[in-house]
Amino acid sequence: MPQPYTRSQLSEKLRRLRKKYRTVSARVARGLDPSRLAPTTATSSTSAPASGTPTTPPPPLSPRPPPTPPAPP
Repeated sequence: MPQPYTRSQLSEKLRRLRKKYRTVSARVARGLDPSRLAPTTATSSTSAPASGTPTTPPPPLSPRPPPTPPAPP
């Protein structure tokens, strides 16, 4: 039965995961929110496409309403 992945594929995957872990750890150490997108990912969605046609901006985010207090007993 053949193996699903080669040793080099697994070591490459492990190398990328280590780099990702170090990047997120550095963000947390600087006090940044680790769940935010990477700067390159966040700006790529707002940049103009290669064809030069303008894009419409995404709709603004609406704030969440405050949580409702529990009902009195």
